[in-house]
Amino acid sequence: GRVSYSDVFFQLYDANGLPDGPNTKVNEGTEGSQNGIELAMAPSGEFVVVWADSRFDFYDVFMQRYDATGAPLGGNVRVNTDPAGTTQSSPDVAIDGAGNFTVVWSENDGHMIGWNLYAQSFDSSGVRLGDIFKVNDGSGGVAYRRYSVLDMHPGGSTVYAWRDNRSGEYEIYARRFDSSGAPLGPDFKVSDDSGPALRTSPEVAVDVDASFTVLWTDYRSDYPQVYYQRFGASGKPAHGNRSVGNDLPPALQSSPSAAYGRGCLYVTWQGNHLPDQGYDIWLATDPGALGSGGWRSTGGPPKWGGTRNP
Repeated sequence: GRVSYSDVFFQLYDANGLPDGPNTKVNEGTEGSQNGIELAMAPSGEFVVVWADSRFDFYDVFMQRYDATGAPLGGNVRVNTDPAGTTQSSPDVAIDGAGNFTVVWSENDGHMIGWNLYAQSFDSSGVRLGDIFKVNDGSGGVAYRRYSVLDMHPGGSTVYAWRDNRSGEYEIYARRFDSSGAPLGPDFKVSDDSGPALRTSPEVAVDVDASFTVLWTDYRSDYPQVYYQRFGASGKPAHGNRSVGNDLPPALQSSPSAAYGRGCLYVTWQGNHLPDQGYDIWLATDPGALGSGGWRSTGGPPKWGGTRNP
């Protein structure tokens, strides 16, 4: 039964969107609180769940691997290996085409001197590939680097993004790594507006040609909007920051999620674009050339230039 303070569960679905089996509990035992859950699936159907877990009083990052049927592959694994007294949060996980995967998280050393991003790579069997490494390059001094996310190219190269206040304002930063885990240059700022506005909830998606898009929630217009920035495979920006919902009536937009598939970038977010109807989940796709901004509906009658509420 569900008797602990909070647990992690998953539900499998078949190709028709129908439930395949029952809810399955992920974390072992009943100790502590669990949050910040993320999941990534390999082409084989095997998948990995990661989360922040306080079973040892301080929050650590744990993971659990599963085969394609949802059967566990081993038990819960503590990803971070540092001694007790540090706090980890905001984990994320991504898998490449061979089933190798990387887990990233934000970490505070317990002395309130800021947060940094750390990651650990694993092979397809769950064996660690090298040691834990620092993702941000160390520039910018003491800062709060939180809400870490990543996505991987099928060939294994990786793009990380996070929220960072090294400038005194909360901005979105990113960094690229090649398939061997070597950095491809330093941290770089994604958000191009320098005004005093909050930027948070980053998301990143990598296409099969290694181009990528970073998205986030941005308050530069006083109310939250979802912005995005596309980059070519070399890391060069394709255009300036753009709003995903710029063809919609003014509304509060937040919490973007994105993925590439079938030549399109699919983006969802929370928004209250419909008067007097509260918040809905909205969907848009960009089918075209890099940086085209040509958002369109994925089916059904488009609303306000191609974005729709499913």
